[in-house]
Amino acid sequence: MVRPMPVLESTDPRVDLTALVDGVCRGDPAGLEALRGLLAGGVRLLLVRRLDKSQVEDCVEEVLRRVVRGIQTGELQDPRRLMPYVRIHLQCLAGERARAQAPPADAPAADSGQQILCRLLQELSPPERDSLIRFYVEGQDEQSVCRGNGILPAEFRLLKQRVKARFSELAR
Repeated sequence: MVRPMPVLESTDPRVDLTALVDGVCRGDPAGLEALRGLLAGGVRLLLVRRLDKSQVEDCVEEVLRRVVRGIQTGELQDPRRLMPYVRIHLQCLAGERARAQAPPADAPAADSGQQILCRLLQELSPPERDSLIRFYVEGQDEQSVCRGNGILPAEFRLLKQRVKARFSELAR
């Protein structure tokens, strides 16, 4: 049985997330090491609860790689949203690995809403994914999301409808 993913708590208030994300964005080795030091232990702890122990270290590295890539490509736009961003990648990877190690008889039951959502997010383009994350995860209003991503409100509503329809399709 797959256990739900606990919440990844925000970091120590003494850690300057803006400076950390800027360092990672520039490819600064000290910034990369600081990010690893900040996240690796918590990511490892959360993965141990969901995965086979033999997969945990590989998954920690994969989550860190995905987070660094997202920071460097500009997918993470607000450094204060680092922890929710990490959690999304953590959940997606844990879901992928859990599905891969589940016996074939359990495969239909393993397709939870969370795993379907991860699959959906991977199908979207980065701007579309960013719009939905800003709206649903960060709680920004529709106007802010549209202004921030340079899209019309009608385009955003169509995106939401398309994703909801695809989610329903995958859930069947």
